Amino acid sequence: MKTQVFGFLFLFLLLPERIHQELRYDSYAETRQLVTTSHQFISIMPSTPYFMNVDLDIHAHADLQPLIDHWQDQLIPLVSPTIAGAHFVRFELADSYPTASETIQYFCTAVENLPPDLLQFWQQCPKRILDIGYESGTERPMLQDALPMELLLKIAQYFTSLDISLYPSE
Repeated sequence: MKTQVFGFLFLFLLLPERIHQELRYDSYAETRQLVTTSHQFISIMPSTPYFMNVDLDIHAHADLQPLIDHWQDQLIPLVSPTIAGAHFVRFELADSYPTASETIQYFCTAVENLPPDLLQFWQQCPKRILDIGYESGTERPMLQDALPMELLLKIAQYFTSLDISLYPSE
């Protein structure tokens, strides 16, 4: 078995043990194993970075159930707690799209198609956050994802924030 040592800084940050670590490649299993000095093995399947999804987080001063009801066939509410009088819901799309741009465009269309009373309610919500999720991957190539200018203008019109979440590969 050929042993290669890599200086992956992100792996040092993910592990509680920050001492000598070595990455081994097993060509038969096509997995990588991180070996710590305590002889613990952590298998890492090689993966490239990829787009996961976009979540829509809404914070409001009033009950969000009318929006949840209106979008029941298009969007899935993942979390909908009420904490200390604050209302919150996190949506994801019922259908998946391969890119962040297509997913965000769908969210924009859902907002554009709101009836006037719900659109007014929407505009009064203090936080309307799009959160793009990516998995970091362990292999090349790098991920490059672009949002066209016309979409960025819609995001600025309908949402209060565009967040990016980068999840470590498991």
